[in-house]
Amino acid sequence: MIPERRRMRKIILSIMILGLLASGCGIGTVAWSLKDPKFQEENQPIRTVRLVVLSDGSNDKTGVERIIEIVSDDLIREVGIKLEVIKWVETRWESKSRFKILPEMKENQEIKSIDWDIAIAPTRGNPLSVITSQTIGGILAVVDDFYRRYIISYELSPHILKHEIIHCFVFKEGHALSGIEFPVMIRLLPFTPTIAIGGSSLTPGMRKELLANKWRNFEELPTGIPKKNQKDIPKEWKEVESKRRGNE
Repeated sequence: MIPERRRMRKIILSIMILGLLASGCGIGTVAWSLKDPKFQEENQPIRTVRLVVLSDGSNDKTGVERIIEIVSDDLIREVGIKLEVIKWVETRWESKSRFKILPEMKENQEIKSIDWDIAIAPTRGNPLSVITSQTIGGILAVVDDFYRRYIISYELSPHILKHEIIHCFVFKEGHALSGIEFPVMIRLLPFTPTIAIGGSSLTPGMRKELLANKWRNFEELPTGIPKKNQKDIPKEWKEVESKRRGNE
């Protein structure tokens, strides 16, 4: 058993090293095309995506705004999307469960009276989930799989937020083996920041789909989301989802 365990550790370590190398080199992503005039021409015109932030005070406002600014700069270069916070709402969540927070986000009265595109809820999990996430791993952030406009982030970083924002535009593809949509991050030690091992840019395929959906109307339900990619739908929404699929 011991030799087999050592072998598995070597394999895992090799995957991590290769992932970090790929991340640094931008292998399999559009990172090397950003300065191409034709590439930038495809990004025009710029779309401004209106954000509302629903904060329970778990994260510093200045820090959240800085992360959004970094992600916005990246998205402008890669797909011509600019992020703009139009409203900041202080709130409290009855539960830290994503299946409880998502419906609360949708029913928040302060954002019902304004026009917006994507809602972000930066928060922290309960103590047990935080310890679990920091030691053996867990869910860092989610976007709902029904409207694709409600994002909960239990740990906030430019990489994590960018990953979820992209899911608001990319439906057919779930995750990728490289780039920003690689679904795994690592920690060198517990309670240290997560490290992306797949790269921080889009793959060409995901960029193509994102550009096709760039001007989606967030007031309309997205179509074409494969059943296998629908994991985060609160039970309150499942009946509506079932009816919608029956009409497709």
